[in-house]
Amino acid sequence: MSSARASLLFTVAVTVFAAPAWGDGGAAGAAGPAGPVGPADKYRPVTSGELFDTAQTLAKGQRQIRLSTRFNWGVTDKLQLNVHLVPSLFGPDAGAEYQVWSKGHSAASVAFQGQTAWNFGTRTGTALGQYTLGVGEWDRLNLQLGYGQGKVDVATGLGNQVEVVTWRTVPLKVSFDKVKSDRRVFRYNAAIDAGPLSNGGQLEAEGGVLWTYGFNSFRLSLGGGLRYAPSLGDRLNAALITAQQDPIDFPNVLPKLDANLWWTW
Repeated sequence: MSSARASLLFTVAVTVFAAPAWGDGGAAGAAGPAGPVGPADKYRPVTSGELFDTAQTLAKGQRQIRLSTRFNWGVTDKLQLNVHLVPSLFGPDAGAEYQVWSKGHSAASVAFQGQTAWNFGTRTGTALGQYTLGVGEWDRLNLQLGYGQGKVDVATGLGNQVEVVTWRTVPLKVSFDKVKSDRRVFRYNAAIDAGPLSNGGQLEAEGGVLWTYGFNSFRLSLGGGLRYAPSLGDRLNAALITAQQDPIDFPNVLPKLDANLWWTW
C-alpha cells in the first residue's frame, strides 16, 4: 500500500470512526449534580463547554487538548478558539466559537471552522448556529444547524490540468445530555446532512450514544452508533484519484465508533 493511500485511509478512519472533531466547542455551563469528587484543588467538574456540539464555550483561560490533537482555548467566557494540531501540519485547520447569548444553563452561539489539506488539494469551510436549552435542573438539549462548502482538485490525466470538485454540507444535529453527576454524562444524538442533495447525492444521517466520564483533569468519552453516508465514498475516491490511487468501493452504512480522551486545565 502506497504512503498516499495509507495517509488517506488514516484520515478516513479518524473522520468516520472517531468522535466528531470540529464541534468541540461548548459552553461553560453547570457541571451537574454533585458526585464523588476528589480534592477541590485537583478535580475540575465536567462542564457543558468541554463537550462538542453545544452552545457553551470554555471558561476564560481554560484550555483543552484532545487525543485527536485538537486544542481548544477559552479566550474569554464567550470566545473560544481551536486548532487541529496534526492536520495543520498539512494545511491550516482552525476555527472559533462565540457565545452571543446565555441565561442559566441555556445559551446560543455561532461558530466557524476552516480546513485546507495541501497534499490532497482540499479546502472546506463550515459556519454553525448552536443552541443549548437547559432541561430540568441539569440536563441539556442541544440543537445545531450549519452550512459548509468543500472543494478538491482532481487530476484529469491531461497534463497538469485539474478539475475542481465541490460539495455542500447542511448539517442538522440534535442531542440530549443526561447529566448523572458532575463526572458522568450520557449523550443521545442524531444528525442529518441535506447538503449532498444539492449535488444530486443522497441524504446522510447518523445516530448513537456517547458516555463521558471525568477524572481529575482527564476526560474519557466512549460510544457508538451508525452512519449512513452514500456520498462520502464519492468524495474520498475523488481524493484517491487525485493521489493517483485506485478508487475503493465504500459501503453506504458504516459503524460509528466514538472514542476520545482529553486533558483540561
